[in-house]
Amino acid sequence: MNHKEKLIHYLKEKGYSKNSFYERTGLSQGFLDRGKSLGVDNASTILKAYPDLNIFWFIMGEGNMIVSPDALNNISSKDIRNDVFVKSILQLVENTLKGKLDELENVLYLILADLKAKDAISETTKELSKTNKDLSK
Repeated sequence: MNHKEKLIHYLKEKGYSKNSFYERTGLSQGFLDRGKSLGVDNASTILKAYPDLNIFWFIMGEGNMIVSPDALNNISSKDIRNDVFVKSILQLVENTLKGKLDELENVLYLILADLKAKDAISETTKELSKTNKDLSK
């Protein structure tokens, strides 16, 4: 599930309508139905509006979807709603994912270079074979 699908799942589980979501977050009507990406600022807004939505489940897909009331009582609402707190966690996740994407990009470049080298070797082999046939005549 992408983040918007997770959010829609959460809203259904909690019995919230999309309209109540838009009112509570201030995000534009149709936000949930357009595109797949949330953006850090929108994710921060959503997590502040729904403090029982588990940030680790929402962002990383780990743990329970909903944070238990007991766990919420152990964390002050100031901490949960603190914009800097939420943004720093989201930034950490974003940086981690960016690092993984950079690693993947490097691997893809190596594969591409390998394929180009194999194509060059294959082309050279064909040319040598043709030259060898021409010399044999």
